[in-house]
Amino acid sequence: MSRRLVKLRPKAKANWPDDDQQMHQQWTVKVEKAIPGSVKRVGVSMPPIAQAKYACPNRSRGCTWTFTPADMPLHVTECKFRSYGCIGSQLNVFRCDWTGMQHQIEDHLVNEHGMGELLSYNQCYWIVFSVDTPLSGIKLVDAFNRRFLFYTVSNVTLGMVYFVLICFGRRVEARQYYYEFEIRPQEGGGVRRIKFTEYCVSDCEDLGRVMAEERCAAVSFGKLKRFVHDGIVPFRFIVKRVEKRNEF
Repeated sequence: MSRRLVKLRPKAKANWPDDDQQMHQQWTVKVEKAIPGSVKRVGVSMPPIAQAKYACPNRSRGCTWTFTPADMPLHVTECKFRSYGCIGSQLNVFRCDWTGMQHQIEDHLVNEHGMGELLSYNQCYWIVFSVDTPLSGIKLVDAFNRRFLFYTVSNVTLGMVYFVLICFGRRVEARQYYYEFEIRPQEGGGVRRIKFTEYCVSDCEDLGRVMAEERCAAVSFGKLKRFVHDGIVPFRFIVKRVEKRNEF
């Protein structure tokens, strides 16, 4: 059985600029067997410029990742080697002009803002509640050998309180964890509970949008007032790792 290998003329890909056409040609090789009707075509495409990968702008800081132009913007927003500002200041909890690296955030919050007391992955805690004054606060959380940030904020205009568990890391890392959150009355206060189960969010996400879309524990003032005792609201949360069998 004989074969004849024929290289066809390169066919320029449509809609590409003239000076880029040679970088985007399609070559088709036709292998034709001697038996009539037995023809096999194999298409091989050269990668366009858009698929070329480039080093992260934070390479000088230690990032070794490379991305296509289309994927680079997302990476830059969550690269752990990017310049960080004080997250407490970004969340309007306090004013601070500190800048540094991701691995320095914990030391900064502990040393500069007195946040040495860590909450555990299974924690009972409380917040001060007021229907007239907007309040906010952050606490470091230790879970699965990494640090999270528990953020609470009230919006007097909307009459809402938001509870968010923030993971320092990429979005895909944050989605590996979730938290069960429960508001409960003081001891002897009955069986009423408010419960949520939510994914953790990345520190690089738009938290304003997260709260607006209620992708966190969001409770109205009306509901929360039923659990207020001496000006505080007690609650409990547990940080858990997402397993395939309990993805939601």
